[in-house]
Amino acid sequence: MEVAGMVNDMSEMNLDARWVENVNTSVGFRGGRVLCKTEKYGKRKDFEVIIVGGSYAGLSAGMALGRSLQNVLIIDSGKPCNRTTPHSHNFITLDGEKPAVIAEKAQAQVLKYSTVQFHHGMAITGKPSGKGFIIVTEVGEEFTAKRLIFACGVKDILPDIKGFAECWEISVIHCPHCHGYEEKNAKTGILANGNFAAHWPVEILRELWSMV
Repeated sequence: MEVAGMVNDMSEMNLDARWVENVNTSVGFRGGRVLCKTEKYGKRKDFEVIIVGGSYAGLSAGMALGRSLQNVLIIDSGKPCNRTTPHSHNFITLDGEKPAVIAEKAQAQVLKYSTVQFHHGMAITGKPSGKGFIIVTEVGEEFTAKRLIFACGVKDILPDIKGFAECWEISVIHCPHCHGYEEKNAKTGILANGNFAAHWPVEILRELWSMV
């Protein structure tokens, strides 16, 4: 039994600690909203690989596995971290594109590989089985696989400030490299907390925003 960890935000999954403690994960990104909700898998419930998370990281893994003729199921809830972001930047050939459009194009390309299938839903429980793993969705559907890839993305934990969530990624931005150019020379305030606040020195920010 093998578990591959690409991106890991398993806060909404009840995963058996007997094997989750051995999962090797690293940080990655979750991309635009996946728009297609068509289940291709038919009655098939057993796969060689299940990918939990179907945005940029999960779709990239799905494409590589599809090109290797692996039977793959991608499970995605359609709620990526960047779903409120108007445009993507610093992404060569796709600069200024909407994240949802990027994800839609990616999914269409991945699903051209006949062994890759997509399921719109949320995986909430995982447990080991004799042949590998069992993944259960929020409506009780069960799928099995020999291997798992977690590409669940990241989850923003926002401060409890009135109006903050509604403005997040629109006028309240978190990355000067992603959004700073569009807001250059605008009046800008910085809200930061703890040691991480030193990650973006004011001198660097002033190169983009003259009125910090």
